[in-house]
Amino acid sequence: QKRYADSLVVLDKAAKNVFYSTSERALTNMGWSLYKLGRLPEAQQKLEDAVELRPDFPIAHRSLGMVHLDQGNRP
Repeated sequence: QKRYADSLVVLDKAAKNVFYSTSERALTNMGWSLYKLGRLPEAQQKLEDAVELRPDFPIAHRSLGMVHLDQGNRP
């Protein structure tokens, strides 16, 4: 639905909820929403948090790679 700004409030609550068992998904979705809003440094931080929380979560790695490419960061 492309309601990226609206999603940030809900996803932030989910990511901070200790009973929410998949916080890496909330952080990844927050990172993606921030990316789509053009807030690349914030997107990068949320995606790095997701990768740190669960290093084997491929969607976070893919999204983080896209943020890096858009910022001109190449390996």
